Amino acid sequence: MQNCINFTTNGNGTGSFSSNITGLSDGVTYYVKAYATNVKGTGYGIQVNFTSLAITLPTVNTTAITNPTTNSATGGGNVTDAGNATVTARGVCWNTSGNPTLQNCINFTTNGQGTGPFTSNITGLSPSTTHFIRAYATNSEGTAYDTDDVSFTTLTPCGATLSITHTAGTVPVNKTVNYGTVETNLTGSNKCWITQNLGADHQAIAATDATEASAGWYWQFNRTQGFKHDGTTRTPNTTWIYSINENSDWLPINDPCSLLLGMNGACLPKQSGKMKMSMAAGTTLTKLFLCLKITCCWLNFQYRCDTWQTR
Repeated sequence: MQNCINFTTNGNGTGSFSSNITGLSDGVTYYVKAYATNVKGTGYGIQVNFTSLAITLPTVNTTAITNPTTNSATGGGNVTDAGNATVTARGVCWNTSGNPTLQNCINFTTNGQGTGPFTSNITGLSPSTTHFIRAYATNSEGTAYDTDDVSFTTLTPCGATLSITHTAGTVPVNKTVNYGTVETNLTGSNKCWITQNLGADHQAIAATDATEASAGWYWQFNRTQGFKHDGTTRTPNTTWIYSINENSDWLPINDPCSLLLGMNGACLPKQSGKMKMSMAAGTTLTKLFLCLKITCCWLNFQYRCDTWQTR
């Protein structure tokens, strides 16, 4: 006992006993002997050794963002390894520049202790802004973060301008469009809608105005490729698809509003809403995506075309 770091006292008499050895450093090898004392002195047992567990930083993952609004969202994480110590704090932190930490974040949540999944209510966000979210977990060794952050963009308040830069591909040309938005109960409940066609510069004034500025771009029913037509030339002038199935609804995977405006949802005309349109130069576009005046519902990432105009 003269050269020990510390010792326990565990009662008296014969028989077995248990000792709680505390105050150890992590990752260190210790040598232990049992002892017993009587009137003749102190005797020792056989020496055994062990190495204390090394305490490491926790391991935590960030979960996907859901339910985004203009100023809030739902996030969270999952602490999969406590690092051989108690996780005393966990949550998410965020900023608008990337790789957020508790030192450079705009704000953070605290969501309990220990391992396992957790949910974070992220509030006080700026509208129309890309935010970067990262989960964190803290134990006695320090605070650990997910290797990567996740990003999302808060919604634009209804009535504000939604500016989208379209790149030629599924749309006919490169073009930046400033979409107006307006709240209306056109479908029976208040929703926020864009006020012009996809690709249009402004709201259409008349059903006979086929200019790109008013009519925007056109889609064959249930197809992802958008077209521009100036009355003579179709762009892109790719091979036309004539065999279009008329006996189905518009599929979510082909939704132009979702593809072009970056939202999850659907601009899904039903079979009963199909229509035909005749254009200049004798070109007939069958069952086109053409919504004049009001195009796609835009609220909480939900899109739908409800106003149809037949030319």
